[in-house]
Amino acid sequence: ARAVQRGRLRRPLAVPRAAAPAPRSLLGATPVGFWDHVLLGKPYEPAAGEAPVPAAPLASMRREFEFWYPVDMRVSGKDLIPNHLTMSLYNHAAVWQDDPAKYPRSIFCNGHVQVDAEKMSKSKGNFIGLLQACEKWCADATRFACADAGDGILNANFDTTIADRSILSLTAELEWARAALAGSAKDASMRPAGAAATWLDAWFANEMNRLVLAVTEGFASMRFRDALKHAWYGMQEARDRYRSGCVESGLDAELTRRWVEWQALLMVPITPHWSEEVWSAVLGREGCAVRAAWPTPTAPIDAGVSAAGAYLFKVSSVIATAMANHEKKAAKAKGKGGKPADGGAAAPKPNQARLYVARKFPRWKERVLELLRSHFDADSGAVSEAVRAAISGCDEIKVPSWVVACHEGRQPVCTSSDG
Repeated sequence: ARAVQRGRLRRPLAVPRAAAPAPRSLLGATPVGFWDHVLLGKPYEPAAGEAPVPAAPLASMRREFEFWYPVDMRVSGKDLIPNHLTMSLYNHAAVWQDDPAKYPRSIFCNGHVQVDAEKMSKSKGNFIGLLQACEKWCADATRFACADAGDGILNANFDTTIADRSILSLTAELEWARAALAGSAKDASMRPAGAAATWLDAWFANEMNRLVLAVTEGFASMRFRDALKHAWYGMQEARDRYRSGCVESGLDAELTRRWVEWQALLMVPITPHWSEEVWSAVLGREGCAVRAAWPTPTAPIDAGVSAAGAYLFKVSSVIATAMANHEKKAAKAKGKGGKPADGGAAAPKPNQARLYVARKFPRWKERVLELLRSHFDADSGAVSEAVRAAISGCDEIKVPSWVVACHEGRQPVCTSSDG
């Protein structure tokens, strides 16, 4: 349009009668040969009596069309699926019937925006404009709440509570990162240089690698809520677990710095101003975070380490819950005088736990793993369906739910040789 209209994308709303007429379009009519060349790449042959289009703008428009097509993604509202978006596909199929590569590569639809689970409208007084949101919460907090509002064609819910909390969370993390790297954080003492690595170091590094892949996939597929889930909440949870597990040994300085750097970079698409502050003021890096290289895993993801970590934190949670329940029961059993209701001595508060670790699986579980291994196809990376008949015909095997979980990969499995 820019080239055809000689740089005039819009006509004046009102033209005085005495004014000179606007310059004519490059094309007096709509010559088929012109569009066949620009859109289909056919040789340009002006029709009889038709003024030929100059070669320079013709080549420029063809080059520009090739640059922009095919469309990587068209984004629109879900209410346009049965009309505009469907007709767009029909139009592309009609024009480029011999060149499907020119069809849109993807179409992304979104729902309507709600505020605190209610329809946004001026009559209700809950209408929030972009400028108003930025003035109330700041740009990054607004973007944070928008990313958390939802994915897909369901109505997005802008939760003002999330926007409020994000300001506190982003500020707190900025201060923690600054204190941790400076060695002044109360809950994050660094391990002495040259100290031996711990198992949690390997888990933390592996978890960060896993989260980077999950965040990348979320952004690539336009699932911003999923991306935020891993980029912020997932990274926060990983850091918190690593920090609580390294109270005695201290944090690894290199891993901690990597976490701060990756946390800033993974959040750049959502909270660019916060990320720039971390990048320059905390990490002391030059340039802009938005121009920095996207994080890439430092090693392949170790599923065994992930499964072991999930099990470890599950056991830790079970113990903590049991301790909390014990204290609640003890407090409930006390009489008005602060003594047990039955008059006996108060039970001492538990200060240790005894864990029993099985050195190997029960025989029936070992048999399940043997059958799964024997029916595993390394080329396809899948287990043959024939394993179901083999398992059902084995008298040693019980507890079908555990068997199904192993078959579907939902049950973390570590052999005795894995430790």
